Amino acid sequence: MAMSEDTTKQLKYVAFGVAAMAALYMAAKMVIGETPQPRRRNQDEDPMEGCPFKPHTAPEHLKKEAKKTESSKKKESSSKDAGTSQIWTVTVHKSNEGRYGMVWKNTRQAGRCLKITDLKPQGAISKLNKSLPAKTQIKPGDFIRAVNHKRAYEEMRNELGAESLTLELERISK
Repeated sequence: MAMSEDTTKQLKYVAFGVAAMAALYMAAKMVIGETPQPRRRNQDEDPMEGCPFKPHTAPEHLKKEAKKTESSKKKESSSKDAGTSQIWTVTVHKSNEGRYGMVWKNTRQAGRCLKITDLKPQGAISKLNKSLPAKTQIKPGDFIRAVNHKRAYEEMRNELGAESLTLELERISK
């Protein structure tokens, strides 16, 4: 059954009025000093008891499917973290063009919020890599853990414009 716009507006006004009256009633009770105390629930008591919107129990086949999905997610996350982690520090100075030649993205991961996605061949990092051992060269896929000893995302971003950078890097190998 469809309601007209006028009926819908009237229902909204009624709902707003009821909410306002309840708020006024509670405010008056507080002024008088009759603050309603929250009802304490027993540990064994169902928190949804008496709720008209009590959720129904999921069918067994959905419960089994949810357990399978949950266990596969756990396996995936443990396999992602199962690799070895290498952490090292490198100091790099801007090139003559004033660029580090590093492309990065925000991963929104605590401790690994900047990830190097590309290195430009003319940048200072690519030039520095030529003088570093292969194990400590900066590569796409490496995470930046700190920039000039700053670990918060905004602080690290602000430091990326400095003349020289001390980068704490992390490489996860599988």
